[in-house]
Amino acid sequence: MADPITLDPEFEKIRQKYYQTDSILFEIVKNLVHRETAFIRQPIENEKGVAIRCIKANALVYLSKNFERFRFLQTPCNLYSSLAKYPDMPMFSFNMKTRGEQRERFNQDAISLMTEFDFLIDIDNTDLKIAYAHTAKVKKIFDEYKVPYTCIYSGNKGWHLRVYYKDFPKWMKDLPKPELIDLLKRLGENIRFIHNITSLDIGIFDSRRIAKVPYSIVYPYYLVALPLSDEQFNNFNIKMVSPVYWLDHAQEIYKRGNLKREGTPEGFDNLVWDYTR
Repeated sequence: MADPITLDPEFEKIRQKYYQTDSILFEIVKNLVHRETAFIRQPIENEKGVAIRCIKANALVYLSKNFERFRFLQTPCNLYSSLAKYPDMPMFSFNMKTRGEQRERFNQDAISLMTEFDFLIDIDNTDLKIAYAHTAKVKKIFDEYKVPYTCIYSGNKGWHLRVYYKDFPKWMKDLPKPELIDLLKRLGENIRFIHNITSLDIGIFDSRRIAKVPYSIVYPYYLVALPLSDEQFNNFNIKMVSPVYWLDHAQEIYKRGNLKREGTPEGFDNLVWDYTR
């Protein structure tokens, strides 16, 4: 069980303003379309953490309604979305009894509703310098193979390197989703083992996996899960992921996107072949 976090009143005010800024919310919602959204409420003194899942937020109006219904801005929540896409994901009721029944059905139907599933490398270490060095190792591998990927500071103690399903080679897209997920798990495990990247989390490869949403604020450090360019990664400074900075430069976020590297499905195909054959 995670330790309770301590809330900073000044940062809480900044968080309120941040999540009420349209240019920021625009980029956040782009990462939620057709994905299961989750609010992971952090534990505070005398209150346990809780996961609120099965949220559908394909547009800003739906995200705002869920913010209100689940008191997202009044409680310390981290924002997550699924690695999977579910274009036919149902809209869930705000009535908790009905919602519980709908969630059970969705849990049973999730695989059949899934149309895409991304590949995520999650680097996490209590020592940020080690996490940085391990992320740099994986980045170098991806760059050498010309893999199209994004590099996102996780807002905590690491980075996420992500290859989106649309950039997979066709033969991978043709695999049944359980087989695809098993293949991606093997790929992650082999990269970790071959290069001794001990900060690479191999426990993330399951069909219901969720990840921090780009541009969201992450507890307990009140930092932004920020997509980084190569230049920003090479010159990483914790100040660049401060919500104070981005609240003052909110228009720079508008249409900034996730800064995907140039690459090809063939590049990712070669990586998968070399690391899983």
